[in-house]
Amino acid sequence: MGHARLQPLVRLDSPHRRRSTVARPSGVLLGSLAFVVVGGVLLLISLPGAARSSRLRHHPVDERGRSQPGVGAATAEYEATKDAQHEARRQAIINRLTEPAPEPDIAQQQRLQLRTAALLLRTELLDIRHKIENFRKDPTVPDGFAFPAFEWEKHRELIAQDPVLYVVVEQAYTTAHRVNEILAWRRTVSTSRLIGINDADGLAGVDAAASAAVAALDDLVNQQMGDVPRKSHHA
Repeated sequence: MGHARLQPLVRLDSPHRRRSTVARPSGVLLGSLAFVVVGGVLLLISLPGAARSSRLRHHPVDERGRSQPGVGAATAEYEATKDAQHEARRQAIINRLTEPAPEPDIAQQQRLQLRTAALLLRTELLDIRHKIENFRKDPTVPDGFAFPAFEWEKHRELIAQDPVLYVVVEQAYTTAHRVNEILAWRRTVSTSRLIGINDADGLAGVDAAASAAVAALDDLVNQQMGDVPRKSHHA
């Protein structure tokens, strides 16, 4: 406030007001109140316009500074619409996350499991046929040789759900198992443990049974994938 001498607060209509004509006023603006020193006298002045401008500052104004309360209402409505849309999207996500999972189609699951087992068995049976083909080139039986049946051991119960298919595939593996037993017995009575394939060992029967089983498995897979009518296969 400089070096002005402070006086008690006085009203604007006080005689001291005349001093304002001879002294430069100075003061501090605090919200809607103003502390002004005029001629050494401290005045407290209320500014009604400041309160009014405070109420109006929430309304948008145009390029000339004029208040546009209608635009403010439209903006509020737009914001409310956005909030409602956001809440609707949020609720939709919650509903999707909390809704119960659909009941599994048991029949479809069984068909898929059966088809998977058929493909694995087909691969194993083709391997048996490949080994038989190699024996035609070299009849020597390697030490510890046996036709495989790993997939059959894992999936035979599942294949049993289709009785027609089971009969065909079971015949192929049973025939291959008999040849495994024959070769194991021949090795035990051989003095050198080095043996070769004979016509009496039954490899032709294994090859025929494996071929029929592969055809039956192919028929099952194709039928499930394209609804092709099943065929009859005989060992």
